[in-house]
Amino acid sequence: MPDVPQIRRAFVESPPVAPSQPVSAVTPSLSPFEKWPLPASSVLPASGAYFVETVYMNAEMYVPKRMLLAWNIHEKPKKDAPDQSIQTSQCFLFSVYSTDKPLVITLRRPIDEHHSETVQKSNLLDCLIETQQVEVNGEPFGVSIHPPHISSFVCQLKPFVGCPYVASVDIVAQDKSAANFNIHWFVKDEPSSSQIANDVATAQMGKKKAFRKEGATEDLRIRLNEDKAFSIVGCSYRATGEIFTPSSEDEGKKVVALIEMGENAIAKCHEAKHPISRLDEPYLSECQLKWCRENGKPENGYRVVLYNLLADLYLNLALPQDKLFYPYCKPEFQQYEYRYPHLLRLLAGAGASRNFSSTSTGIHICSGFDGDLMFLSEVDHRMQLRYLPPLCTHLGLEAIFQKKGEQVSEGSLIAYKKELFECISKEGYLLSKLAAQEEENRDLRELLATGEETSKVFTTRPTVLQTVVLRVRKTGDILLCATIHLHHAPQHEHVKTLQSLVAVRQIEKVEKSLKLEFADRPVHVLFGGDLNSEPDGPVYELLKTGFVGKSDQYWALDPQFQPTDLTIPHPLDHISDCFETTNFTRYKNADGKQCGYSGCIDYVWGKGIKKLAVCPMPSMVEMQKFTALPSKVSPSDHLPIICHIALDKP
Repeated sequence: MPDVPQIRRAFVESPPVAPSQPVSAVTPSLSPFEKWPLPASSVLPASGAYFVETVYMNAEMYVPKRMLLAWNIHEKPKKDAPDQSIQTSQCFLFSVYSTDKPLVITLRRPIDEHHSETVQKSNLLDCLIETQQVEVNGEPFGVSIHPPHISSFVCQLKPFVGCPYVASVDIVAQDKSAANFNIHWFVKDEPSSSQIANDVATAQMGKKKAFRKEGATEDLRIRLNEDKAFSIVGCSYRATGEIFTPSSEDEGKKVVALIEMGENAIAKCHEAKHPISRLDEPYLSECQLKWCRENGKPENGYRVVLYNLLADLYLNLALPQDKLFYPYCKPEFQQYEYRYPHLLRLLAGAGASRNFSSTSTGIHICSGFDGDLMFLSEVDHRMQLRYLPPLCTHLGLEAIFQKKGEQVSEGSLIAYKKELFECISKEGYLLSKLAAQEEENRDLRELLATGEETSKVFTTRPTVLQTVVLRVRKTGDILLCATIHLHHAPQHEHVKTLQSLVAVRQIEKVEKSLKLEFADRPVHVLFGGDLNSEPDGPVYELLKTGFVGKSDQYWALDPQFQPTDLTIPHPLDHISDCFETTNFTRYKNADGKQCGYSGCIDYVWGKGIKKLAVCPMPSMVEMQKFTALPSKVSPSDHLPIICHIALDKP
């Protein structure tokens, strides 16, 4: 290890000044001193002392040379002291370089403590704002106040050849719109003999290795080159952008991503845990991908994609294999780190490419469903927050997420091509709230009062109807898009019927309002979702015919319930076909008992919509190749529905 400054604690001091002397005339000085090892934590008692939070060799972070970064940090009370008020501290970060390795130092101190006995009316941050300079070990440093901060940057997903790869990023900034960043993608080269020797030497240093930040990789080292471009020692550059699609030439290598916000800001890099691999089997939806490639999009129409992504929160993979909800599927194929890249691959555009700079090799995403309109359900909070936005941006899509009610963190998402549509409004309606408050549902409230069990189930479901109103850029037509994920339990088929009644009534209410607002424009309705009910059930009957009679067999599921005839004024047209199955989880357990489910429960409906074509589904033989879904070749337990539509002319 090269020699480093001998540091144990650091304090900030100012030269004595007369009371009348302005603060701007003072140049603060940081003086590191004394010896290793640094105590784990200690508040230094000396007047003007700062708590040294971290001092470490960090190869995975670049801190600008001769630059001090300063923030105010607001800390929430600790769990064991909930009554404690929010603490505000000042944080100062800078680096001292020894060869090309930075020694990164972070100092912290409560904001209400003065930084020197001689300057009683100011803290160090105020001084820095005035002076815009500071001395560290006698050398002048520039100052950056409240710069954007990369709080976390992780390559969590498993990289696959041909699959879009996205890193998880958290940026803290006072002005998020100004926090622009670039992500540069690299792959690790084969380790050289010098790198191997360096690893051996590092391993022999024993405890000294602890001075590097935990998790840092010795042979990853960020450099800012003379041309102001960043590089990583031992890695080859591949592309720049929020998405990276590994190619076959890099199979077996590790992905390394570098995030930076310019030469005067912090840069960080992170290495993916798993090497780039290849799916050695065709996707279950390979026939659907082929259909999308060969048929193209309709000239005067749109491609609609409806897909339940299977929310990660419903998979408790800590259980033994035979106790899993999908016991036929290995846990490694159910992990979101495995499934997400394949979901992104399936949703991706048709061979789209994007070049970022003259030195970039560009981003090429293999052909996917490439929907103009997408209706997604069971979208995890993690998925919609970190991974879908970069893909949607790349594909020219605007994505609108709607969380379910209560404490459920997953929800639905409607996405549309920005070049084809513009958003007029968006809304989410909790069904239980609509049933309890809206005048048109007075009859439903009377019905629920006759069945205590039915009322309890209905009012406690977190089901939300999501609506997005779009204007077609080319024609000015209005398109009301709506999606929902109905209650799942098969023993509550009557509850789903009541849910669909409330949902359609709200859709018709919004449609009526739009016709008044845009009297000179046609208004169309596109409604899709996971209805958890088959074509021979009452939900389908209500939407298709506009009527479910009080003698329907499903009302008997609650003996106390006193049903009545249910009607909707304007039935919907079924756009997607009645497939044999859209959700396939059927398998036999160890005792030979048939378990799971198979049936058609996902649908696309419309009003003022013309069906042009519907993509066929994979065969049952293909679905059963790995027993059921999800599987190695299918990242969800559902199959996507893809159809081509056009808007009917008035």
